[in-house]
Amino acid sequence: MSLSRQLTRGLRGLFRQARTNEEITCEIRQYLDDAVAAGLERGLSPDEAQRAARMELGNMAAVQEQVRSSGWENGVRTLWFDLRYAFRQLRRNAGFAAVSIITLALGIGACTAIFSAVNPILFAPLPYPHADRILMIWDTYQGARSELSYGTFYELAHRSRSFEAMTVFEPWQPTMTGDALPERLEGQSVSSSFFRVLGVAPKFGRDFLASEEGSQAPRLVILSDRLWLRLFNRDRSIIGRAIKLDDDNYTVIGIMPAEFENVVSPSADIWTTERYDAGTLTPNVATWAWAWGLHLHIAGRLKRGVSKQQAVNELEQIAHTPWAEYPRPRWASLNRGLIVDSLQDDMAHTVKPALLAIAGAVILLLTIACVNVVNLLLARNTQRRG
Repeated sequence: MSLSRQLTRGLRGLFRQARTNEEITCEIRQYLDDAVAAGLERGLSPDEAQRAARMELGNMAAVQEQVRSSGWENGVRTLWFDLRYAFRQLRRNAGFAAVSIITLALGIGACTAIFSAVNPILFAPLPYPHADRILMIWDTYQGARSELSYGTFYELAHRSRSFEAMTVFEPWQPTMTGDALPERLEGQSVSSSFFRVLGVAPKFGRDFLASEEGSQAPRLVILSDRLWLRLFNRDRSIIGRAIKLDDDNYTVIGIMPAEFENVVSPSADIWTTERYDAGTLTPNVATWAWAWGLHLHIAGRLKRGVSKQQAVNELEQIAHTPWAEYPRPRWASLNRGLIVDSLQDDMAHTVKPALLAIAGAVILLLTIACVNVVNLLLARNTQRRG
C-alpha cells in the first residue's frame, strides 16, 4: 500500500471509524470468498473449500481487530483515550493532581534553570572553529595561574613549533572624545594574531598585520558590531576614518561580525595592537620594566595534528632550557614551569567545582521530588485498595 493511501486510510479511520470498520469487514469477506473460490478450483467440495478457507483465515473477529490495530491511527486513538482518562482522573482528584504537579514543576524548573546556566560554561562548545585547539598559557606562582610578560610571549612565540599562531592580550580602557561627551570604552590591547588564534575575522575591513605592532606602528582599531551600531549607526564609511582615543587619533580598519563572541573578555568592544618593541628585550635591566611586566594573557592555536600533550611537553622543555638570545629576568625565569589548558577548561576552572556541586544538588532535589510523587501514588493506591 502506498504512503498516500495509508495516510488517507488512517485519517478516515480517525474521523470515520464506523465506515472504516465496514470496509475492513468487507475486505476480510472478500478474502474469504477468494479463498473459497481457490479451493473449488483445486477440486474441493463447497463445504471442504469453505472449511479450508476459514481454517486458513482463523477467527474472523480476531483478524478484524488485528487489521484495525495495525494502522498508525490506532496509536493516535489509543493516546487520545489515555489522555482523556488521565484528565478525568486528575479532575476527579484535583488536590492530589495539584500537589503532584507543583512538586514535579519545582524539581524540573530548578533543574532546567541550573542546566541553562551550567551548559554554556561546562558543556557547550565555544563559538570558534576547532575551539579545542585553542590553549591558554600561564606562568606558575605558588601552584596557581599567574600572568606573563611580553618577553615570555616573544620567546615562546619564536621557539615553539606546536602552534599555528600565538597571541598576547590585556585589558584596554580608552576614553573616546569628540563632538559628544567623553566616554570610557571597554577594549583589549592585542597582538596582531589575536583574531587568527580565535579563528575569526572582521566582517568589514581587515585584520591587523604583524608589521602594525610596536611603539612606532600606526594607531589602528577594530570595532565590535554593537559599538559600531551604538556610536556610528552601522555607517560603513567609518572604516578608514580616524576617531580620537586618549587624545590620539586611531584609524578604524575593521568591524567584527555581529555573532562574534569574545569569551576571554565579553565586555570588550574595541581592539588595538600592542605597543611593545622586541628591541627592548635586552640584557640591560633598565629597559625591561614595561616589556617584562607580569600582566599579559597568552593564548595559542595548535597546528593540525598536534595534540595538547605534545604542546605541553614542548613548552615545559622551553621553560626549563633558557637560551642566551632570549634573556629572562628573575621574576620571569619560568623555572616553576607553565600551566597549559584548553580555553574552555581555563574559563571554567574557577567555577567548575561550584557549578558541579550546584548541579548535583539540583539533581538530588529532582530525585526527591520524584520520590515524593511516588509516595503520593503509593499512599493513594493503598487508600483505593482499602
